[in-house]
Amino acid sequence: MAARTAKSHVIDGCHYKSLNDVKYHKELKANPCVHSFKLPEIKEKSKYSRYGAHKCEINGIQFDSVMEGRYYAYCLLLKRQGSIKKMDKQVTFTLQKGFTHKATGKKIRPITYIADFVIEMKDGAKYVIDVKGKKTPEFRIKEKMLLALNPDMNFLCVQWDGRKEEWRNLDDIEKDKRARKRAKKSTTKSN
Repeated sequence: MAARTAKSHVIDGCHYKSLNDVKYHKELKANPCVHSFKLPEIKEKSKYSRYGAHKCEINGIQFDSVMEGRYYAYCLLLKRQGSIKKMDKQVTFTLQKGFTHKATGKKIRPITYIADFVIEMKDGAKYVIDVKGKKTPEFRIKEKMLLALNPDMNFLCVQWDGRKEEWRNLDDIEKDKRARKRAKKSTTKSN
């Protein structure tokens, strides 16, 4: 039996594994704020982040995931439209300072959280944004620590919602998924 070859989708000379990658290519190409981009192709060994996301590059900046890069491109559009006043990437927050353990003399490193974006809107409101596919247990702990230290912080964990075709709060997306699952479960029980 012959080995299966990966199906290839070609656009502008780029070979992608999925139609979603073709869609992202078209989206980034149509964005007037994106001057260059590189999505992972089939022919190259793509780099993966720790959680299996494909790395990408937009305007010479490398992102840990295609979703994070797409959000950056979205923010560039908002900035061009005047909605966003200022945008910073990879901002570090110290959740616990480093210290030296008195009994052992061992140096304990600080606990930090690196936000994907910190955005200041035209009206002066600031948002700390993280782009996530899902919340890991480690992230949930850091999120609680960050909010405990900064109770007035506008913190959002966002994800692209393909159903609504917009960026949404990940907690809201998960809530909607649970509601759909419950509704499906109740309709199957009633039948």
